[in-house]
Amino acid sequence: MSGGNGAMFAVPAGSGVDRRFTDALAAVRGVPVTSHERTVFPSGEMIVSVPEELPERAVIVLAPSDQPNNALMELLLLADALKRHGVHHLTCVLQYVPYSRSNRLNRPGLPLGSKVAISLLEQSPIDRFTVFDLHARETLGYFSKPVTWLPTLRLLSDAVPGHAPEVVVSPDRGRYDDCTQLAGFRSCTLDMLIKVRRDDSGSSELIAGARTDLTGRSVLLFDDEIWSGQTAAHAAESLLAAGAARIDYLTVYDFTSPDIRKAMLMDVGVATFTTTNLARPGRDSHDGRYRVLDAAALLAGSWRRAVGGA
Repeated sequence: MSGGNGAMFAVPAGSGVDRRFTDALAAVRGVPVTSHERTVFPSGEMIVSVPEELPERAVIVLAPSDQPNNALMELLLLADALKRHGVHHLTCVLQYVPYSRSNRLNRPGLPLGSKVAISLLEQSPIDRFTVFDLHARETLGYFSKPVTWLPTLRLLSDAVPGHAPEVVVSPDRGRYDDCTQLAGFRSCTLDMLIKVRRDDSGSSELIAGARTDLTGRSVLLFDDEIWSGQTAAHAAESLLAAGAARIDYLTVYDFTSPDIRKAMLMDVGVATFTTTNLARPGRDSHDGRYRVLDAAALLAGSWRRAVGGA
């Protein structure tokens, strides 16, 4: 074993995952990003190996991945390898919680995917977890080991200048509590759209608009995650049709493609699109209107609490 401030590992291994969050966190804390080897056999099974010299503490950052099932398995194998190699204290930073959107039993026979994924992580040798915003806050209750929740709402709010008269709009009932807090930060009006999901595909339909008179107002539209962009585009179009003069869009996790972001900014008419480096945001700026905020600073500011004194 070696001394130092600890080691940091990124899962999945390799160059195919956006590492800006991990690199930013490592730079702020002065902790090196240590590589581990991953081998996938023809059967699909996996094995990992770690360096011989390791400190007593280690942090694993689970990055968003196009193959979350493989990433979860890699994380579990890596945690086991690190503990067997003598790492005494192991923290996992969940940059994004896999299956977090599978949090409701909308009909009989559905699994509770978020609980299944967290249960797997809980059975590993990991000592404590750090999470950012979850799709549903009650998911925090699935953790029995110590977990630190670092909300990003203030970070997002501070990044967008106010444009009075302003109103914060929630895209559905699920984000209403977040938007209430956001409106409190900005001392402005709050409103909500009504959205429903017809099936388990994740697609949704906007069935009612804002009640506030939006004529000439600046709208801050917040959602925790954006994937296809269809609901966000529909919401923005309905708000502009209702008289909104400007729409600034905020989201914690951006999983969209560059084409979707371009459509939101250029075709729909969204003024700015602001996200964090917790997901897989693109590097295109669209004249500075697409902005990526560094959420690693939130973790760096509460490092001891989040990783148990490391």
